Amino acid sequence: QINPVIFDLYNGGGRFVATDCLTAAKTRVSYKKLIPVAEMSASLDNWVSMYAKEILNQPMSGYIKSMKTFLQNMLEGAEASGWLKPSKSLEGNAAFAYSVVPDEVRPADVVHIYYWTSFDGVARQGYITQTLTR
Repeated sequence: QINPVIFDLYNGGGRFVATDCLTAAKTRVSYKKLIPVAEMSASLDNWVSMYAKEILNQPMSGYIKSMKTFLQNMLEGAEASGWLKPSKSLEGNAAFAYSVVPDEVRPADVVHIYYWTSFDGVARQGYITQTLTR
């Protein structure tokens, strides 16, 4: 799908704007269909994977500690920037959660990194109602 860019008029003048912000993602989760959320999610995944690769070959306990510190700092930053919002699905209505644990079968050399995020959406529509009263 393509979201065309067109010239439109606003109170402050005219400008070129994207007509929508939906992706072509085949998903029922509406947040995944929003371009800004998809970009934020992909950015976090990229940062986590790059850091996870960067700290390889450390002792297991050091790797887990470094990864947890990185996740905490990154996700706190994402929340502070407005990317994440409190979630009813996470404990304590947190905006994020994470877990870094050794693999059960191969605890000597494999680590599982899990993280959960609650992204803020993007306004795509505004419904306006005017009521005349006397």
